[in-house]
Parts: sequence; structure tokens; C-alpha cells
Amino acid sequence: MRIYFLTLICFSFIYAEQTLIPREILFGNAAYSNASISPDGQKIAYISSSKGTPNIWIKSIDRNDDEPITFDDDRGIKNYCWTYDNQYIVYLQDHDGKENWQLYKVNLTTKKAFPLTPEGMRTHILEYNKEHPQQMLILSSSPHGFNVNLLNLTTGTIKTVVINSGDLQDFIADKNLHVRGAIRTLPDGGKELLVRQNNISKWQSIIQWNFDDCLSSFPCAFHKDGKNIFLIDSRNRDKSCLTKYNLRTNEYTLLCEDPCYDVAIPWINPGPFFHPDTDEVIAMPVIKDRKEWVVLDQDYATDFKILNNLAEGELEIINYTTDFSKWLVAYTNDTRPTRYYIYDRSSNTAIFLFSSQPNLEKYQLQKTYPITLESRDGLSLHGYITYPDIQDRHNLPLILDVHGGPWERNTWGFCSEAQFFANRGYAYLQINFRGSTGYGKAFLNAGNKEWGRKMHNDLIDAVNWAIRHEIADPKKIAIAGFSYGGYAALCGAVLNSDLFKCAISLSGVSNLQSLLQNWPTYAVAAQAIFKKRIGDPITEANLLQERSPLTSAHQINIPLLIGQGANDVRVTPIESEQIVRELRNRGIEHEYLVFNNEGHGLAKSENRIKWVIAFEKFLAKHLGGRYEEVKEIQIPKAH
Repeated sequence: MRIYFLTLICFSFIYAEQTLIPREILFGNAAYSNASISPDGQKIAYISSSKGTPNIWIKSIDRNDDEPITFDDDRGIKNYCWTYDNQYIVYLQDHDGKENWQLYKVNLTTKKAFPLTPEGMRTHILEYNKEHPQQMLILSSSPHGFNVNLLNLTTGTIKTVVINSGDLQDFIADKNLHVRGAIRTLPDGGKELLVRQNNISKWQSIIQWNFDDCLSSFPCAFHKDGKNIFLIDSRNRDKSCLTKYNLRTNEYTLLCEDPCYDVAIPWINPGPFFHPDTDEVIAMPVIKDRKEWVVLDQDYATDFKILNNLAEGELEIINYTTDFSKWLVAYTNDTRPTRYYIYDRSSNTAIFLFSSQPNLEKYQLQKTYPITLESRDGLSLHGYITYPDIQDRHNLPLILDVHGGPWERNTWGFCSEAQFFANRGYAYLQINFRGSTGYGKAFLNAGNKEWGRKMHNDLIDAVNWAIRHEIADPKKIAIAGFSYGGYAALCGAVLNSDLFKCAISLSGVSNLQSLLQNWPTYAVAAQAIFKKRIGDPITEANLLQERSPLTSAHQINIPLLIGQGANDVRVTPIESEQIVRELRNRGIEHEYLVFNNEGHGLAKSENRIKWVIAFEKFLAKHLGGRYEEVKEIQIPKAH
């Protein structure tokens, strides 16, 4: 105990000049987020906090007449879109983290909200466009996956268009709201693209992607001519490219490729930027160490040149007016919150709207640096590191943060966790281990059935890299993560108790068998992918048992902090309960936080802050970083 307090005194002296960033500013609700411009270009909508809860606000572009139009006081609202008559906003709302998203519309004048789908039906928007402003295609959950329904926004009537038999995973509609494309999962773990002429035609298989290609190949959109479809495709190559495929002639036109990286995968990052009238691709992002836009239509080269020089950070095009004259854009930066602008194409000028977190602008934030290292078996691993504000960047306490998915990746930009823990005195390391997306299908598929083995070895290799370069103090290293990252943290506690001082898992998987057994019914088609890439619970039960942290929980001898949403339908509470029971029975030091009104992740700001308080205190105890004494939580208000 004396050593612990001496360590804290030492850190307090080192960081005496650096201001502690309040938790509420980094992990409370943003003052402005998810902004969008109205179809007529007169107003801006955004998400902000009223009484600590995210709601939809609107304002005129040229006036400070901000006002809320929704008044939720529970979980708040995140996803929405304008209707093309500029009179309503349609939004999705979850209940207690159970992912039963319900669709509503709110009148901008009366501020009255009306449900468009019944409670308990899990809903997502599939297609909505200006050609059919009063109709919307929606996905709705069923015991066999998602069905497709046609919703009339005026009358509220719902008509089923596609009934899912259980093997259909994704759908693609054209601008006439015909569901013309679908993805069917195949028994070998691959998938095929089905296409038809309209809603009553029969499906025809036109493309099959094998197991190696299925996570790096996707249909993007149909062209308005009805003859072409845009694809992200990795067949006969390692790096995914953007192509245009003619359904009648079977001819491919290569539109965009990069020799070292995949083009941006739409279900992880924004994909191709299409012209809303011609349906041609204007530009395509490629996520390298940082995002780069490849301009394909030179008529827009000047626009991108202006936008690339407008502000520091990575450009994101969020939405635009019906006539395409004004774009709402945002810039993500590692050392400042997201900033929003309106760009006027007619004058090639832009106006600043707001910063997502004005209260954070006054604090000193730390740069995030891309890194590259080599794994023990010769793979190139890419990632990022954020240092505390200290001149001597040697022998620092280090947090290895493991991303979820696992078929996703870390990217450069603003990260609340990286900034918070750098401010508390830690180096913050993020690594894209094998199985991560963006680096080609060979790298992605190198993670197949390597949960808890080679995927985990990459994480250890990254930590050893930080030790070799004298960045990390080998006696002060923690592993932490959410979802798959939580699984990796539990693996670190089992396999590497000599390397990690402690481990932190939020919604982490402890038992791969129970993960697959408790799979959500709405995602039954995706379950086949997991079985092929992790292990089959029937034919490979021994492999799943061997790779499950629960099996080797008796080897854990380091402290753990574990968090779990009680309503999580993806990584159900049994995953945390099983490992906590073992820790309790063996007398291993641990803390367990259950969030009764959360699902997979922490949506409510008070829960995020409660978690980060426990996280911060836990690390201060075991690694010796700075800790801010708990005060009465004041959630910053937006206005």
C-alpha cells in the first residue's frame, strides 16, 4: 500500500502542470453530433443533450434559433433522417439496449412524434430516396432473420416485400424501391449475390464469393439504368477494389483500387460517394494509416481540393441538399473534437457550424501516431499509439486496447479513451491484429480459427514492441477491450499473467460455445460465418473449449475489472457471469459492474461515466496512473 501511494505522489509531481480533463466532458453526451442538412438547405438537424439525454434539435442555417423537437428522457436518440418534404424527421429508438429499434416520425412544427412500426419489432431503414418521398423500405426482424417491408410514411401502412427463409443476410434495393439484390449465405461459409428484375421476379444467382472473399466483397448499389451494379470485390486479388458490373454483358469496369489497402468497406466505413442524380461514383475513400479520398469524377476535383484544405483532419461527407448544391461535411481529428461545416458548391465556400464538444476545445489533447511492426511469423501489423503529455516517453505505464468485431479495425482520429488515459499518464496502444479488415483478404483470413492463438499473439507482439523500444514499463501494462476486445482481455489474463498487471473486459466473451448457443435469432445468417471462422460447436467442440478463457480460468492470477449490459443480446450476460463465478470461487481480485438498462455497449452517459470511473480507479491502483477523485457527476448540457 505504501508503494502504491508513493507511486501516486510521483505521478502527481510529474503531471502537476497538466490539467485533468473531466470525465464528463470526454464521456458525456456530445453537444452536437450526427448533424445533417435538410433537403431544401434551410435547416440543420443534430443530436444534442437535453437533461443529459440525446435528442434531435433543429436550427436555421443562418440563425441561432436552436430548439429540440424530441423529448426522450431515457436512452435518447441517435439515428434519424429528414423526409423530403422537409416537414418531418424519421428516427429510430432502442429500448433498454435490447436492440428492438422502433421507427418514429416527428412533425417539426407541432413536435409531436408518431410510431411507424410496432414496439418489439426490430427495425432498420433499407432505402429512402427523393424519387419516392412518401415511401421507405425497412428491414424488420423475424424468427428467420430480417424481412423487407414497404412503409408508407403518410398512411403508416406496411406491406411485406421479401420474407426471409433464414439464409438471406443482406438486401439491396434500387431507386424504384424494388428489392433487386440479396446476399445468401452458403454452407461452406461463402455467399452468393442474388439479383432479380423487380419485386415479383425470381432470384437468379450471378456471383458467388467463396469463404476467403466473403468478408471483403459486398454489393454497394444498383445504377439507375437497371443494367449495372457497383461492387466491392476481392476475387482474384488480395486487396478489395471498387468495380461496376454489367448484369447483361457480365463485363466488369475497375473504378478504384490500391496496391496496399482495401477500398473502404461500407459496413464499417462510409463507402462510395455517389452522385444522387447520375448514380455515378464521384469519389471513393481508402482507409490507410489515415483516410484518403480518390476522386473519380474530375468535375468534382476542385470541390475536393477545397474541402481537403478547409480544415485539419479527415473529411467526411455526411449528406447534401436535394439539388446537390450544398454539402454538410465534417472533419475528424486526433487532437480536437469533430467540426461541422456547410459547403456551398456554387460559390466554393464553406461556413463553420459547430464543434461536437465545445467544452473540450480548451484542453490540450495528444497526437495519435500510426505505427507499423512485424509479428513473430512475419506479418506487417499496423496500429496507433497515443502518448501522455510528457517529454520523456520512456518506461510509461501502457494500456493495450483491443478493438471489437473482430472483423473491423482501428482508425486514426479522435478517440475519447485514448485522450482520457493519455491525460491520466498512460501510453495507449491500439493494434490491428490479423483478422482485422482493410489490409487485404490474406491478412483478414489469417485470423480464421485463430481466436486466442495467432490473433492474440499479434497483440503480445505489439506489447513486446513497445517494451523493446522502451516505451512501456514492462511491470505496468494492462490489456482492455470491448466485445471481442473483452474476450482478448480475458485471454490475456489466462495466457499472459506474467506480462499484464491487470485486465479489463466490457461485454467480453468467456465461452465460445455459449456465445454461439445464445446467438440472436435475427442474425441467424451471420451465425454461419462465425462458425466457419471461430469453430463449429458440433464438429469442433474441443477447439472452442480450448480457446475459451473460461476453460483455463484456473490460470488467472491477476486482478480483473468486468462490465456487462444486462440486456445484451449479442454477448449475453452469461459470458461475464461464468467468468466472475470462477474468479469468486478462487478468490481472485475482481470488480464486476452490471448495467441493468444497457445492451451491447453503454449508450447512457451516466453509465459510461460510471464505467470509466471504475476503469480509471482500477488502473490507478494497479498501474499507478492519475485518478480524479469522484465528485457529483454533472453531465454537460448542450445549450
